Amino acid sequence: MLQPPVPPRVFVGADVLATRTPFCWLAMLRDETDGAFRLFTSADTLAAATHEWREQHPAAGSTASARREELLRAVLDEVTPDGARDDILSPDEFLCLVDDEETASVRAVTLRRQGDLDRRRQDGIPSASLTEALVAAGCPAFADRVGAHLSTAE
Repeated sequence: MLQPPVPPRVFVGADVLATRTPFCWLAMLRDETDGAFRLFTSADTLAAATHEWREQHPAAGSTASARREELLRAVLDEVTPDGARDDILSPDEFLCLVDDEETASVRAVTLRRQGDLDRRRQDGIPSASLTEALVAAGCPAFADRVGAHLSTAE
């Protein structure tokens, strides 16, 4: 009897965990691709990410920091006691790889996110475009791909 292949594990670094845009894209694409990859980090990395998030949000109290870590743990597939990991890719490189392998999933998430953004704007909430947010988060190549998905949908 053949066992289904185990999805590859993707180590998520503190810089990504502390930054909303790339982490949200990773989580949404993992869900959209029915778990084609698994997101994991180490306990030390999670603590570093929480500390970095706290520095970015100095007005947030300890309750907000604890809630942030709780939310990250809920989205991650695994938190390991050590930082053992294999190949290291930047979020931009990895998101582009997902687009290469799961183009339809990236397009679906892109269109869903654009719909959310359009509704926010209709409600008078100013928001950066998807591509602007990705570029600002250090994902310029993936931003180009998201832009291409948006232009083919128009």
